[in-house]
Amino acid sequence: MGEKSRKILSETVVAAAVILHLPAVSVAQKTDTTYFTNREIGTVDVVSHNEIRQMREAAMPLSVISVKQLEGTTSNINDALARTAGITVRNTGGVGSASRISVRGLEGKRMGIYIDEAAIGQLSDYMSLNDIPTDMIERIEVYKGIVPYRFGGSALGGAVNVVTKEYPPVYFDASYEIASFNTHKISTAFKRTSHKMGLQFGVGGVLTYSDNDYTMRLQNLDNRKVTRDHDQFRKVMFGTSLKATKWYFDEAKIELVCTTTKAEIQGIDTDIREAHNHSASGIAAITLKRDNFIADGLDFDFDACYSYGRFGLCDTAKYRYDWDGNRYLSVSPYGGE
Repeated sequence: MGEKSRKILSETVVAAAVILHLPAVSVAQKTDTTYFTNREIGTVDVVSHNEIRQMREAAMPLSVISVKQLEGTTSNINDALARTAGITVRNTGGVGSASRISVRGLEGKRMGIYIDEAAIGQLSDYMSLNDIPTDMIERIEVYKGIVPYRFGGSALGGAVNVVTKEYPPVYFDASYEIASFNTHKISTAFKRTSHKMGLQFGVGGVLTYSDNDYTMRLQNLDNRKVTRDHDQFRKVMFGTSLKATKWYFDEAKIELVCTTTKAEIQGIDTDIREAHNHSASGIAAITLKRDNFIADGLDFDFDACYSYGRFGLCDTAKYRYDWDGNRYLSVSPYGGE
């Protein structure tokens, strides 16, 4: 082979090598492009736990009933608590009747009942958990055994804390509930906030009424079945508050609450027709809070409450009756069933 032929062959080999290499480079480029295209991120979802989820996952034995479990239902707080594991609610009757809440078998003075961390045990004659409309509740916290220090040291067996909603600056809400046994509940709330002046004003009220005319069996009268026709309950609550956030304290709040109640008494041995319980009360509360009070790291938290109330039994019937309608003299010369 001559030198010219070897030169032509060499150029041909080089050209072939170049030609053969170009598709490889092109394929590599396409492969890399496809590889990066497949790994392109379109949407990123960041998931975090809300306050209720964080409380449920805490080491402390705690059950939390969220507002989603209460919205759109006619359930009261006792009904919601009764569906929680480890909690037993014992009711003595219909709407307005006394109830006892036990956590893991502990009840009474061993249990603490709170509304926004304020104890209501001393107000049990005038106010109960069921008086709070479910529309106003953010969540219900049930502490089983171990109770945070902020609730004090009296609740050794557990505590139930109802946390109410934080409303927007301007808010108005009204609701009407109707249930069995001619039960009606009307609630309303209004709030107005002035950020410029640092003032917040709120007012609200609740009306609860029920006939409680369901049937019952009297074991003392051979399981006789009768209708509770004298167990009517009526309660009216009205409250207002004024909160300031720019008057030296981080929060200065004054609250006023008034309640009136009438509850008829249902007989067991006899057919009571006129006797009833009644009560009226007024509650005034003040709250003062300030961080770094006097010195850095020293927080000031002050709560004071004054309540005035009167309650009693009205029983002036001249006669008393049995379940067959027979009439008898009253139990005393002054009357009474």
